[in-house]
Amino acid sequence: MWFEAQTAGLIGGIAGAVIGIGGGIWGIMAGIYARKGKFKTFALTLPVVAIGLGIVSLCAGIVALATRQPYHVWYPLMLTGVILVAVAVPNYIMVRKIYAKFEECKNGE
Repeated sequence: MWFEAQTAGLIGGIAGAVIGIGGGIWGIMAGIYARKGKFKTFALTLPVVAIGLGIVSLCAGIVALATRQPYHVWYPLMLTGVILVAVAVPNYIMVRKIYAKFEECKNGE
């Protein structure tokens, strides 16, 4: 067993809080600054990092499941990975489109 149920709860709670708060802050910043064409590298790099972490978490969850780890080991890993990928991919696409639209308007003026 990789870790106990209590540790899994602690990891899940901390990861959920960090992802939720961090994602919210990123969303606010991306929503404000993408329309102004500012901080493009930051706004487009953060979701790519989240996608990467989500894929790593999913892979770890699959390995845990394949090695017959208990539910409290593989479930938080899989859940974190699914949420990160499912949320970050569409947001990345949306923010990228907003920056492209800004560039189009800027060049059209």
